[in-house]
Amino acid sequence: MQKKYEIIIVILIFFIAGFFINSTNSLECKTKYSYCKVLSTNLYNIPSSKSIIFPNDILGTSVSEYKERRGSRGHRRTVTLYRLEFLDKSSTPHMIFKGYSNSMSAEKRGQEIMECIRTEKYPCKFNMY
Repeated sequence: MQKKYEIIIVILIFFIAGFFINSTNSLECKTKYSYCKVLSTNLYNIPSSKSIIFPNDILGTSVSEYKERRGSRGHRRTVTLYRLEFLDKSSTPHMIFKGYSNSMSAEKRGQEIMECIRTEKYPCKFNMY
């Protein structure tokens, strides 16, 4: 009987965790006068979006690094990852994507996003990679 409850609890934890794990992330700027949005879907294909900034307010992109601990209890290690951010006119960063393993791929994606915004080829839609 005890084993049955343990299995049910483990299945329930995995089911709930699926709502918080994002399977895809993308950036979408529909027009010059509407917010750029970060779109994400979880493992159950339930979409969510977050409005971040108007394309007219974007000065450029920047890449910043952050540290994240990974691994299990006995084998933890610290990994350096990179995030791509928009910079607005007051130099405030607005995060677009995070989790890049190297800065070059984040910078390349940032250049592609800025190229689309500067040439005003709307709608601009980009995935993380």
